[in-house]
Amino acid sequence: MQITNYRNAVAKLKGILDNRASYLIIHYSCESFRERNQAKSPRITSIAIRSLESGQIESFSIHKIAEKKGVPLEQISDHYNELEYDMLCEYMTFLEKRDDKTFIH
Repeated sequence: MQITNYRNAVAKLKGILDNRASYLIIHYSCESFRERNQAKSPRITSIAIRSLESGQIESFSIHKIAEKKGVPLEQISDHYNELEYDMLCEYMTFLEKRDDKTFIH
């Protein structure tokens, strides 16, 4: 059983590497688990997506949106909902244009 699982995993990875253009690697970052209100889920602060084929990285972050909108660092928390919404809208637009890709998390 274990050798079968190993062989299946190796075959799957080979298939991914043989077809790199079809895959994007995604990573999410969130608020600190220690510093947040325990009654709420941690909020996403940034998302990075890397093309397995080219290595190109696209990033989406609260701080990047704040910079674009001219929101000073010390005021980010006051505008967090708006900044998060804008970040996620940019992210969703990115995803919509890549519906032919498979994301690896």
